[in-house]
Amino acid sequence: MLVGNLRFSLPAIPEWEMTNSVVGSATTAAVEEVESPANPSEPAKRWHEIVKEQDAARFDSAQ
Repeated sequence: MLVGNLRFSLPAIPEWEMTNSVVGSATTAAVEEVESPANPSEPAKRWHEIVKEQDAARFDSAQ
């Protein structure tokens, strides 16, 4: 377990970043077009919609 402060030298930070980074740049990635799916996915269900599906009998009798 590591406890306390860590100190890094300023030249060591960009050196570590360059050795552990993916080739390319954020600007290049942001400019490239992203393919969108032909059919967009359905929106995520809310918790009450999931519960209603799981226990439909209880919810339907209350209405």
